[in-house]
Amino acid sequence: MSRNRDIASFLGKTEAANTDNSRLGRVNELDSNLVTSIVDSAYIILRDRVRDSSFITTIIDSSYVTARASSFDSAAAVALIDSSYVRLRESPAAAGTDSAATINIIEDELSTFSVGDLVGADGNPGDTLISDGDGTATFTSLGGRAVEFKVTYVDNGAGTASVIDSVQALPAGFTLDSQGDTSLIISHNLGRSVKDVTFNRYVSGTLKLKRSDSADLVTYLVADRLNKFTLRAGTVTTGADSAQYSYVNMIF
Repeated sequence: MSRNRDIASFLGKTEAANTDNSRLGRVNELDSNLVTSIVDSAYIILRDRVRDSSFITTIIDSSYVTARASSFDSAAAVALIDSSYVRLRESPAAAGTDSAATINIIEDELSTFSVGDLVGADGNPGDTLISDGDGTATFTSLGGRAVEFKVTYVDNGAGTASVIDSVQALPAGFTLDSQGDTSLIISHNLGRSVKDVTFNRYVSGTLKLKRSDSADLVTYLVADRLNKFTLRAGTVTTGADSAQYSYVNMIF
């Protein structure tokens, strides 16, 4: 048998029968089924080189990590990111408004603040601010300071009404500037103007409260209204008995 015939016989086809040069016989061809039967799971496991977590843990332990950790600790971070570093990265507006600037702004606002900014109008000296119950407030003279002093009288011997003899028990901060037959000029340090006056007059052995009907019972100059007043306090005004006394009650 020639070599060609031997090969043709081995491959299953003769050269004459293979005129289109197609593949020769598929004798003993290695297909997928054959591969699967040879390379099975047991074959792979025997040749498996993958490491599990326990194996990796024995290699990469805490000492391994520490040895390769960065030397950039908190001290290094502080040395690098200091106040200058932060300030350079602030916006211009933020950098210009530090704590000192903020305090100055608040102080400027407080220095010009008035209660009138809240209630819409200023009250008189000595007034009290009372809530209206609806988020607003109103100034009132209620709750002002009350003072009292005594005025004595003496018969002037002319057959007319008695005149003022003395002023006693003036409150602290009050000073008698001058005294007339029927009026007094008194200075004080309350910084408030007079709101009301009544008299506890002595009549026939009894004290009786009287409110004067006089429209000009108290007068003062505009410039002095917070520290001085003139008071009509004669017996005709107070209703006191002759040669007796009255207590003057004043609300500021």
